[in-house]
Amino acid sequence: MNAIWGSRCATSPFVEIFAWLGFVGAQLLFYSPTTTFRKIIKNQSVAGYDHTPYVVSVATCTLWVAYGLRTPGRFMPFLTNAVGGFAEINFVIIYLFYSSGKQRRSCQCDVVVTIVFLTIIIAIALLIPLPLKLKGEDSTSSLLGLSAACVNTFMYAAPLNIARTVIQTKSVQWMPLPLTLGGLICSLCWTVYAVLVGDVSVFIPNTAGDFLGFTQLIIYFTYHSPQSSSYKLPSSNLPEPQSNEDRTTPLLQQEEGDDHHEEDDNTSRRIQQQRRGGGANGHSSDDATTINNTDIL
Repeated sequence: MNAIWGSRCATSPFVEIFAWLGFVGAQLLFYSPTTTFRKIIKNQSVAGYDHTPYVVSVATCTLWVAYGLRTPGRFMPFLTNAVGGFAEINFVIIYLFYSSGKQRRSCQCDVVVTIVFLTIIIAIALLIPLPLKLKGEDSTSSLLGLSAACVNTFMYAAPLNIARTVIQTKSVQWMPLPLTLGGLICSLCWTVYAVLVGDVSVFIPNTAGDFLGFTQLIIYFTYHSPQSSSYKLPSSNLPEPQSNEDRTTPLLQQEEGDDHHEEDDNTSRRIQQQRRGGGANGHSSDDATTINNTDIL
Protein backbone atom coordinates (compact mmCIF):
# COMPACT_ATOMS: atom_id res chain seq x y z
CA MET A 1 0.00 0.00 0.00
CA ASN A 2 2.85 2.41 0.81
CA ALA A 3 4.24 1.88 -2.69
CA ILE A 4 0.90 2.94 -4.22
CA TRP A 5 -0.14 5.70 -1.82
CA GLY A 6 0.59 9.06 -3.37
CA SER A 7 2.64 7.46 -6.15
CA ARG A 8 1.07 9.63 -8.88
CA CYS A 9 1.31 13.39 -9.09
CA ALA A 10 -1.86 15.43 -9.50
CA THR A 11 -1.22 15.81 -13.27
CA SER A 12 -0.92 12.07 -13.95
CA PRO A 13 -3.32 10.74 -16.64
CA PHE A 14 -4.58 8.12 -14.19
CA VAL A 15 -5.43 10.81 -11.66
CA GLU A 16 -7.21 12.88 -14.30
CA ILE A 17 -9.25 9.92 -15.53
CA PHE A 18 -10.53 8.88 -12.11
CA ALA A 19 -11.08 12.50 -11.06
CA TRP A 20 -13.30 13.20 -14.08
CA LEU A 21 -15.17 9.92 -13.64
CA GLY A 22 -15.79 10.91 -10.03
CA PHE A 23 -16.87 14.35 -11.16
CA VAL A 24 -19.49 12.98 -13.55
CA GLY A 25 -20.80 10.49 -10.99
CA ALA A 26 -20.96 13.18 -8.34
CA GLN A 27 -22.98 15.53 -10.53
CA LEU A 28 -25.49 12.78 -11.30
CA LEU A 29 -25.99 12.35 -7.58
CA PHE A 30 -26.01 16.08 -6.84
CA TYR A 31 -28.64 16.84 -9.46
CA SER A 32 -30.78 13.74 -8.91
CA PRO A 33 -33.37 15.66 -6.80
CA THR A 34 -34.22 17.83 -9.83
CA THR A 35 -37.35 15.78 -10.50
CA THR A 36 -38.48 16.26 -6.93
CA PHE A 37 -38.10 20.03 -7.10
CA ARG A 38 -39.92 20.20 -10.41
CA LYS A 39 -42.85 18.63 -8.60
CA ILE A 40 -42.49 21.15 -5.77
CA ILE A 41 -42.50 24.08 -8.20
CA LYS A 42 -45.42 22.65 -10.16
CA ASN A 43 -47.48 22.06 -7.02
CA GLN A 44 -46.15 25.23 -5.33
CA SER A 45 -45.74 23.22 -2.13
CA VAL A 46 -42.97 21.16 -0.52
CA ALA A 47 -45.60 18.68 0.73
CA GLY A 48 -43.88 16.19 3.06
CA TYR A 49 -40.33 16.51 1.71
CA ASP A 50 -37.49 17.14 4.15
CA HIS A 51 -34.97 19.97 3.74
CA THR A 52 -32.19 18.47 5.84
CA PRO A 53 -30.29 16.59 3.08
CA TYR A 54 -29.90 19.74 1.01
CA VAL A 55 -28.76 21.95 3.88
CA VAL A 56 -26.18 19.38 4.97
CA SER A 57 -25.03 19.00 1.37
CA VAL A 58 -24.43 22.75 1.17
CA ALA A 59 -22.28 22.56 4.32
CA THR A 60 -20.24 19.65 2.98
CA CYS A 61 -19.72 21.24 -0.43
CA THR A 62 -18.63 24.50 1.18
CA LEU A 63 -15.98 22.73 3.26
CA TRP A 64 -14.69 20.81 0.24
CA VAL A 65 -14.55 24.00 -1.83
CA ALA A 66 -12.56 25.74 0.92
CA TYR A 67 -10.27 22.70 1.15
CA GLY A 68 -9.74 22.66 -2.62
CA LEU A 69 -8.92 26.37 -2.71
CA ARG A 70 -6.48 26.13 0.20
CA THR A 71 -4.70 22.90 -0.83
CA PRO A 72 -2.41 22.83 -3.89
CA GLY A 73 -3.26 20.24 -6.53
CA ARG A 74 -6.87 19.75 -5.46
CA PHE A 75 -8.67 21.45 -8.34
CA MET A 76 -10.99 18.52 -9.07
CA PRO A 77 -12.41 18.25 -5.54
CA PHE A 78 -12.91 22.02 -5.68
CA LEU A 79 -14.65 21.94 -9.08
CA THR A 80 -16.83 18.96 -8.20
CA ASN A 81 -18.22 20.52 -5.06
CA ALA A 82 -18.46 24.02 -6.48
CA VAL A 83 -20.76 22.77 -9.25
CA GLY A 84 -22.65 20.46 -6.90
CA GLY A 85 -22.92 23.09 -4.20
CA PHE A 86 -24.53 25.49 -6.67
CA ALA A 87 -27.30 22.94 -7.23
CA GLU A 88 -27.79 22.30 -3.52
CA ILE A 89 -28.02 26.03 -2.73
CA ASN A 90 -30.72 26.41 -5.37
CA PHE A 91 -32.62 23.46 -3.91
CA VAL A 92 -32.57 25.11 -0.47
CA ILE A 93 -33.77 28.43 -1.91
CA ILE A 94 -36.62 26.72 -3.74
CA TYR A 95 -37.56 24.85 -0.58
CA LEU A 96 -37.66 28.07 1.44
CA PHE A 97 -39.73 29.82 -1.22
CA TYR A 98 -42.43 27.14 -1.44
CA SER A 99 -42.52 26.10 2.22
CA SER A 100 -44.53 27.78 4.93
CA GLY A 101 -45.22 27.72 8.64
CA LYS A 102 -43.29 25.18 10.67
CA GLN A 103 -41.44 23.74 7.66
CA ARG A 104 -40.06 27.13 6.63
CA ARG A 105 -39.05 28.06 10.19
CA SER A 106 -37.28 24.74 10.63
CA CYS A 107 -35.38 25.18 7.36
CA GLN A 108 -34.43 28.77 8.23
CA CYS A 109 -33.14 27.63 11.63
CA ASP A 110 -31.01 24.89 10.07
CA VAL A 111 -29.61 27.32 7.50
CA VAL A 112 -28.55 29.73 10.28
CA VAL A 113 -26.96 26.90 12.28
CA THR A 114 -25.10 25.74 9.17
CA ILE A 115 -23.76 29.23 8.46
CA VAL A 116 -22.57 29.59 12.06
CA PHE A 117 -20.92 26.15 11.95
CA LEU A 118 -19.10 26.90 8.70
CA THR A 119 -17.98 30.31 9.95
CA ILE A 120 -16.49 28.82 13.11
CA ILE A 121 -14.67 26.00 11.31
CA ILE A 122 -13.21 28.25 8.60
CA ALA A 123 -12.25 30.95 11.12
CA ILE A 124 -10.44 28.44 13.33
CA ALA A 125 -8.67 26.94 10.32
CA LEU A 126 -7.48 30.33 9.06
CA LEU A 127 -6.73 32.15 12.30
CA ILE A 128 -5.62 29.57 14.85
CA PRO A 129 -2.51 27.47 14.13
CA LEU A 130 -3.14 23.89 15.21
CA PRO A 131 -0.69 21.01 15.67
CA LEU A 132 -2.91 18.94 13.36
CA LYS A 133 -1.04 18.36 10.10
CA LEU A 134 -1.59 15.64 7.54
CA LYS A 135 1.14 14.56 5.13
CA GLY A 136 1.81 17.27 2.57
CA GLU A 137 -0.69 19.72 4.09
CA ASP A 138 -0.59 22.57 6.58
CA SER A 139 -2.87 22.84 9.61
CA THR A 140 -5.48 24.89 7.72
CA SER A 141 -5.89 22.36 4.91
CA SER A 142 -5.86 19.48 7.37
CA LEU A 143 -8.67 20.93 9.52
CA LEU A 144 -10.81 21.85 6.52
CA GLY A 145 -10.29 18.46 4.90
CA LEU A 146 -10.99 16.40 8.00
CA SER A 147 -14.08 18.49 8.82
CA ALA A 148 -15.44 17.87 5.34
CA ALA A 149 -14.55 14.19 5.60
CA CYS A 150 -16.46 13.79 8.88
CA VAL A 151 -19.64 15.41 7.57
CA ASN A 152 -19.33 13.44 4.34
CA THR A 153 -18.99 10.14 6.18
CA PHE A 154 -22.22 10.75 8.08
CA MET A 155 -23.97 11.49 4.81
CA TYR A 156 -22.75 8.21 3.32
CA ALA A 157 -24.29 6.41 6.30
CA ALA A 158 -27.75 7.96 5.77
CA PRO A 159 -28.98 5.22 3.36
CA LEU A 160 -28.59 2.66 6.15
CA ASN A 161 -32.11 3.67 7.24
CA ILE A 162 -33.33 2.41 3.88
CA ALA A 163 -31.37 -0.81 4.30
CA ARG A 164 -33.12 -1.39 7.60
CA THR A 165 -36.48 -0.85 5.93
CA VAL A 166 -35.57 -3.38 3.22
CA ILE A 167 -34.66 -5.98 5.85
CA GLN A 168 -37.84 -5.38 7.81
CA THR A 169 -40.17 -5.47 4.81
CA LYS A 170 -38.13 -7.99 2.78
CA SER A 171 -38.76 -5.74 -0.22
CA VAL A 172 -36.26 -3.68 -2.24
CA GLN A 173 -38.86 -1.22 -3.52
CA TRP A 174 -37.22 1.56 -1.44
CA MET A 175 -33.68 0.77 -2.70
CA PRO A 176 -33.39 1.49 -6.43
CA LEU A 177 -30.45 -0.40 -7.92
CA PRO A 178 -29.25 2.38 -10.30
CA LEU A 179 -28.94 4.81 -7.40
CA THR A 180 -27.05 2.33 -5.24
CA LEU A 181 -24.67 1.40 -8.06
CA GLY A 182 -24.15 5.04 -9.00
CA GLY A 183 -23.16 5.99 -5.47
CA LEU A 184 -20.79 3.02 -5.18
CA ILE A 185 -19.06 3.70 -8.51
CA CYS A 186 -18.66 7.36 -7.61
CA SER A 187 -17.07 6.63 -4.24
CA LEU A 188 -14.78 4.00 -5.82
CA CYS A 189 -13.48 6.55 -8.34
CA TRP A 190 -12.71 9.06 -5.62
CA THR A 191 -11.08 6.37 -3.48
CA VAL A 192 -8.68 5.53 -6.31
CA TYR A 193 -8.03 9.24 -6.83
CA ALA A 194 -7.26 9.67 -3.11
CA VAL A 195 -4.80 6.77 -3.15
CA LEU A 196 -3.00 8.03 -6.25
CA VAL A 197 -2.52 11.57 -4.90
CA GLY A 198 -2.12 10.49 -1.24
CA ASP A 199 -5.06 12.50 0.12
CA VAL A 200 -6.26 11.24 3.51
CA SER A 201 -9.20 13.65 3.71
CA VAL A 202 -10.69 12.40 0.44
CA PHE A 203 -9.79 8.78 1.21
CA ILE A 204 -11.62 8.50 4.55
CA PRO A 205 -15.24 9.28 3.55
CA ASN A 206 -15.06 7.51 0.20
CA THR A 207 -13.66 4.33 1.73
CA ALA A 208 -16.64 4.41 4.08
CA GLY A 209 -18.83 4.96 1.02
CA ASP A 210 -17.29 1.91 -0.67
CA PHE A 211 -18.01 -0.31 2.32
CA LEU A 212 -21.57 0.94 2.75
CA GLY A 213 -22.21 0.70 -0.99
CA PHE A 214 -21.16 -2.95 -1.14
CA THR A 215 -23.24 -3.61 1.98
CA GLN A 216 -26.31 -2.15 0.29
CA LEU A 217 -25.71 -4.27 -2.82
CA ILE A 218 -25.52 -7.42 -0.69
CA ILE A 219 -28.79 -6.48 1.02
CA TYR A 220 -30.39 -5.67 -2.34
CA PHE A 221 -29.58 -9.00 -3.97
CA THR A 222 -30.44 -10.88 -0.77
CA TYR A 223 -33.99 -9.54 -0.73
CA HIS A 224 -34.50 -8.97 -4.44
CA SER A 225 -37.23 -10.98 -6.07
CA PRO A 226 -39.67 -10.41 -8.94
CA GLN A 227 -42.46 -9.88 -6.42
CA SER A 228 -40.58 -7.33 -4.34
CA SER A 229 -39.27 -5.40 -7.34
CA SER A 230 -42.68 -5.17 -8.92
CA TYR A 231 -44.49 -4.20 -5.73
CA LYS A 232 -46.05 -0.79 -6.12
CA LEU A 233 -45.49 2.08 -3.75
CA PRO A 234 -48.32 2.73 -1.31
CA SER A 235 -48.92 6.11 -2.91
CA SER A 236 -49.68 4.45 -6.24
CA ASN A 237 -52.30 2.06 -4.89
CA LEU A 238 -55.57 3.11 -6.41
CA PRO A 239 -59.00 1.89 -5.30
CA GLU A 240 -60.73 -0.71 -7.41
CA PRO A 241 -63.63 0.47 -9.58
CA GLN A 242 -66.83 0.54 -7.59
CA SER A 243 -70.09 -1.04 -8.56
CA ASN A 244 -73.41 0.74 -8.04
CA GLU A 245 -73.90 -1.07 -4.75
CA ASP A 246 -70.43 -0.08 -3.53
CA ARG A 247 -71.22 3.58 -4.11
CA THR A 248 -73.75 3.44 -1.29
CA THR A 249 -70.90 3.11 1.24
CA PRO A 250 -71.40 5.53 4.16
CA LEU A 251 -69.57 8.83 3.90
CA LEU A 252 -67.71 8.17 7.14
CA GLN A 253 -66.06 5.04 5.74
CA GLN A 254 -65.06 6.95 2.60
CA GLU A 255 -63.33 9.62 4.66
CA GLU A 256 -61.46 7.02 6.70
CA GLY A 257 -60.19 5.46 3.49
CA ASP A 258 -58.99 8.83 2.21
CA ASP A 259 -57.10 9.44 5.47
CA HIS A 260 -55.44 6.05 5.14
CA HIS A 261 -54.18 6.81 1.61
CA GLU A 262 -52.93 10.22 2.74
CA GLU A 263 -50.89 8.58 5.52
CA ASP A 264 -49.45 6.13 2.99
CA ASP A 265 -48.40 9.06 0.77
CA ASN A 266 -46.64 10.79 3.66
CA THR A 267 -44.84 7.57 4.65
CA SER A 268 -43.71 7.10 1.05
CA ARG A 269 -42.25 10.62 0.94
CA ARG A 270 -40.42 10.24 4.27
CA ILE A 271 -38.75 6.98 3.27
CA GLN A 272 -37.79 8.37 -0.12
CA GLN A 273 -36.17 11.35 1.62
CA GLN A 274 -34.01 9.02 3.79
CA ARG A 275 -32.45 7.73 0.59
CA ARG A 276 -30.56 10.91 0.13
CA GLY A 277 -27.34 10.43 1.76
CA GLY A 278 -23.98 11.56 0.40
CA GLY A 279 -20.29 11.23 0.43
CA ALA A 280 -17.39 13.57 0.14
CA ASN A 281 -18.07 13.91 -3.53
CA GLY A 282 -21.57 13.38 -4.44
CA HIS A 283 -23.70 11.11 -2.28
CA SER A 284 -26.59 13.42 -2.36
CA SER A 285 -29.43 11.74 -4.17
CA ASP A 286 -32.80 12.51 -2.86
CA ASP A 287 -35.73 11.12 -4.77
CA ALA A 288 -35.60 7.38 -4.27
CA THR A 289 -36.92 6.77 -7.74
CA THR A 290 -34.25 8.82 -9.52
CA ILE A 291 -30.50 8.71 -9.90
CA ASN A 292 -28.81 11.69 -5.27
CA ASN A 293 -26.06 11.95 -1.21
CA THR A 294 -24.85 13.88 -1.79
CA ASP A 295 -21.49 16.18 -2.30
CA ILE A 296 -19.18 13.75 -3.76
CA LEU A 297 -15.45 13.33 -3.45
